[in-house]
Amino acid sequence: MAKHLAHRHKRLWAYALLGLAVVGGLSFLDHQGHGLYPGSEMRQFHGRTLSVMRVIDGDTIDLWDAARSEQVRVRLWGMDTPELARPRQNRQAQRLAVEAMEYVQSVCDGQAVRIELEPHRVRGRYGRLLCYVWLPNGNMLNEQLLLRGLARVDSRFAHQHANRFVLLQEQAKYDRVGLWAKKKPTTP
Repeated sequence: MAKHLAHRHKRLWAYALLGLAVVGGLSFLDHQGHGLYPGSEMRQFHGRTLSVMRVIDGDTIDLWDAARSEQVRVRLWGMDTPELARPRQNRQAQRLAVEAMEYVQSVCDGQAVRIELEPHRVRGRYGRLLCYVWLPNGNMLNEQLLLRGLARVDSRFAHQHANRFVLLQEQAKYDRVGLWAKKKPTTP
């Protein structure tokens, strides 16, 4: 009897481990964009070209997905621009926040841009898609903001362009542009 119970216990453990392996494998494939679930955001958005509807600030834009007839809010991955004023929260705009937003508007407002996602983290804390945004001229918007000193590297999460982003920020510091420019003295 004890032998029979021990064999049954081993069999239950084997089924449990097999079930975990199957679920883990399917989850991994889904995150890579190969999942069976048709709603996979990697599959829906990675590598797609969408139209810029509106620039929210320097690192957040609304895109129009014509194929799905819906608006998609994206956050530029791996960098952070200064925050705009928030009167309701009694917060003033950070230095160069308006300039960052205006730069983004000038290069992509109304344009078709291509977006790329990272499979290990598709959405951020506020539900926005985390993207690299490629402009019609072939430049990556994320990189251009860093190179012009209109953004800082956000190193909280690992991503494929992390080292390059740090180098671009160092170049902006060296060139003393944007956030890294010497502040002009105020005159009385």
